[in-house]
Formats: sequence, structure tokens, C-alpha cells
Amino acid sequence: FAQIKSIGSPKIKNYPKSEYNAGTQNWAISQDKNGFMYFANNDGVLRFDGLHWDLTEVSLASPVRSILVDSNSSIYIGIFNDFGILKQNASGPPFFQSLRHLLPDNNISFDDIWKIYEIPQGIVFQSFDYLFLLNNNKIEVIIPETKFQFSFNVNGRLFVHEPEVGLFEYINGNINKVPWADELKNTEIWTIVEIRDNHLLIGFIAIIVVAGLGHV
Repeated sequence: FAQIKSIGSPKIKNYPKSEYNAGTQNWAISQDKNGFMYFANNDGVLRFDGLHWDLTEVSLASPVRSILVDSNSSIYIGIFNDFGILKQNASGPPFFQSLRHLLPDNNISFDDIWKIYEIPQGIVFQSFDYLFLLNNNKIEVIIPETKFQFSFNVNGRLFVHEPEVGLFEYINGNINKVPWADELKNTEIWTIVEIRDNHLLIGFIAIIVVAGLGHV
């Protein structure tokens, strides 16, 4: 009688580390058009077809922190101080192809790539130190005023938060402060969703804010 009712509860299957046979931590998930699931794992990229798990090692020194399967079925991955594409090999296993050579300054050093998004302007890779926008085999580098924390893709609009400064939106090649950015200084934003046109639901520790056009 003390058990949780099963009626109306979603069916959940747990896969232990001993079953998928890779690192304990999984940092991000993405799905391709065929329904295959891809996981950014401490040991590399995990692929799950519903029955079998496959692991592709990417770096011996860094966990895979982020992953995205884009609308063209390209698989982008982010690690420490690098990012690139998981290329399919007809005669062997997939392999990692770095995109660092496309940086305007290949001597740039940065921390982990924590988020990857597809927006109308291209593919965005986000670290705490930089935003990298990939478009037509060129990379645009965007530098924060202080330090980026979390970023969010809201229906193709890219928002990025600098806790000491406020919230920014990427528009026409620049990150611009939203009109109510100062209201979000010294906070830790965890989620942003659009609840209706020009109205965002912003969630951070202990507080929820509904932001309308031009005000909070």
C-alpha cells in the first residue's frame, strides 16, 4: 500500500554503467533522425540503437562534455580546449575530426565546451571563456565582458548569461544586453523557455521571472 502507483506513471528503464560499459558520467544527449541516441560520456561518445551500446573514444585526456546532432545529421562534440565533428568511416569506426584549425587564432586556449546549439546563423560552441560560431567553414569568436556561465537556445534565439553583468542575446553578429539585463545580475539562471510571443519564462535559484518585451 505504501508503493507509488504505477497507473499514469511513465515507463522508465535504467541502464547501469555495467550495461553500457563506459564512464560513470554522461553530460549531454542528442538524437539523430533514425532515432539513435548519442551521449557525451567521460570515456567518449556513446551511441545507443535501442539494443546495443557502442563507444567511440575521442580524447584520452578529456571527457566529452557536449554533443549535438544537427539538422543535417552531422554530429558535433565538445571537449576541453577543442571541438569538432564525429566523422563516419566506411571502413572502420567513427573518428573525431577537430575544427580548431578554423579558428582565426589557433593559439586560443579555453576550457571545456559545455553547450552546442544549432541556430539559424550556424553552430554555436559555448565555453566559459568564448562563444564560437561555425558557419560556412569559418568560425567567429565572441568574447564575454567577464565570463559566460549558462547559455540557452530558445526557438533559434541564443541567450547567454554573464552573472556579473546580466543576460545577453546574440543578434546580427553581436551579443546585446537584453533591456532588463541588470535585473539578472548576480543570479544563476538555469532555464529559459518561451511561454508566448515575446514572453520568456526564466528560472533561477528560488525565483521565477516572467519577462515581457522591454521589461521584467
